[in-house]
Amino acid sequence: MANPYVIKIELPTRRKKAMAGSSSEKDNTANADQSSMGVVEVLAKAVSYKAIMSTADNLISNSISQVSLETGATEYEQRLQTVYSGLQQVGRQGMQLLAGAVSGNLPVAAVGVVWSSVNQGIGLLQRIQQYNTRNTLENVSIGMQNIRAGTTGRRGANQ
Repeated sequence: MANPYVIKIELPTRRKKAMAGSSSEKDNTANADQSSMGVVEVLAKAVSYKAIMSTADNLISNSISQVSLETGATEYEQRLQTVYSGLQQVGRQGMQLLAGAVSGNLPVAAVGVVWSSVNQGIGLLQRIQQYNTRNTLENVSIGMQNIRAGTTGRRGANQ
């Protein structure tokens, strides 16, 4: 009969007691855990990346929306909003690639980023087409108003 072999893999972790201790014992353990970790590590455990990004997004969007109210420059606010939206999209795609690289699914993440970029391009082309169509309709409308007003072709020097 062959000798049985047992392979045991033990990871270095902090062992917790199976039984509940007193509340002062729990507090001492929690304080020891927090004191051994740095401030960044404690915050990283307490606050998620998504919560931080949501707060930052809220603050930035509020600042951008105040531009028009404070200065009256609505076009500048729209430009800022467009740039910020683009940066958000690039950031999301970067995070998607990073998550894919960390999880070992980089090719899948890259395909997702390419697909998202194609969709963004299609959306941009559709918005350009809508803008051009609206511009053409506005020009036709202005031309019709000029005809009704009787000013067509009467822009000479002798008027």
